[in-house]
Amino acid sequence: MNYKEFKMKHLLVAEQVGRGHPDKLADLISDTVLMFVLAKDKKAKVAVETLISGFEINIAGEIKTKNKINYGNLRKQIKKTLIEVEGIDRQYLIITGIRTQSPEINKQVVKSGTVGAGDQGIMLGYASGETLEQLPLEISLTNFIRDNLEFSRTGDIKVQAVITVDDHQLDITKVHIAFNTPNPEEYNDELVNSSIRFLLFRWRDNFVNPNLSVFWSPDLDITYVAFKLGGSKADAGVTGRKIVADAYGPRVPVGGGAFSGKDFSKVDRTGAYLARFIATEINAKNNNSKFIENTTVRVVYEIGQKYPLLIDSKTEALNNNKELQEYRPDNSAITEQYELMSLEDIFKLLDIDNFNPLKHNWLNYFTYQNLISNKVNK
Repeated sequence: MNYKEFKMKHLLVAEQVGRGHPDKLADLISDTVLMFVLAKDKKAKVAVETLISGFEINIAGEIKTKNKINYGNLRKQIKKTLIEVEGIDRQYLIITGIRTQSPEINKQVVKSGTVGAGDQGIMLGYASGETLEQLPLEISLTNFIRDNLEFSRTGDIKVQAVITVDDHQLDITKVHIAFNTPNPEEYNDELVNSSIRFLLFRWRDNFVNPNLSVFWSPDLDITYVAFKLGGSKADAGVTGRKIVADAYGPRVPVGGGAFSGKDFSKVDRTGAYLARFIATEINAKNNNSKFIENTTVRVVYEIGQKYPLLIDSKTEALNNNKELQEYRPDNSAITEQYELMSLEDIFKLLDIDNFNPLKHNWLNYFTYQNLISNKVNK
């Protein structure tokens, strides 16, 4: 397919990165700080950012906690997290520049013993019937390749995929990977091609909605680059630079800011979790077999307010001919009940106390089916 033909078609494109990518290392470090503080004070207010470059880590931000932070133990915990990801102790220099939370902000957030939103924000949640995990096809595909392609020992891998939509047919037309490995010479076109094609079959058979037909041709364009130098030794990383990849891919608008390093009063994080939960609940409740439903939920907060200012939603659907069809179910009964829920009630609903961002994928954790199942099992 030449470039002119490529441009004329409707393309679904997404990229994903591994845990060893420098931006994701920065996210992991910020969340390590968060969980270290919350382990000793669940009501602590945390907002920390990380810059990692070479062998130097700079951590900055604000924390309000009733306990004195033991920075020696914190550094040990950060190093432990990095060893788990990278598989080696790289002897990073860790510099901390953490201050207490602004008293004016804290006064807005904690009023009469209740918790309000730590900031204003507009958060978006999404659920797509295109895949069994309720994610858009293209981000589901790149997630799967990232999670199952065992080329990078350090986890520094990038995946990009293109799905072409043409005459009601979905064709995977391009897959590109870039990864860090100590032995680039061990990889060749034949090995990479066979590995990717094997994963495409597994993904399609286990994750794609059976009502969708996804294909790829024998001349599917699979390319790769193998780098010997990777992670923060090749690139600097900053907390929050991968929020599109962390969520639904570029098809879905971005709302709010970074998740990592923020306690759950920060609605950038909790609002996004709530919006995801509501979107999957709407799809589960509608459950119209004639359509493949895609639902977007918008959640709006103002600083210090314990109730959402606004929650609304929009559901679109593909019919069995894969054509976008006017389909506007009334979701107001679902969305309005959450507008009446305080932030603390939302924490309980979403079982926030048992959520560890270092161990769980939030997109899979905050779904209607998963949380309902967890409550039944308890």
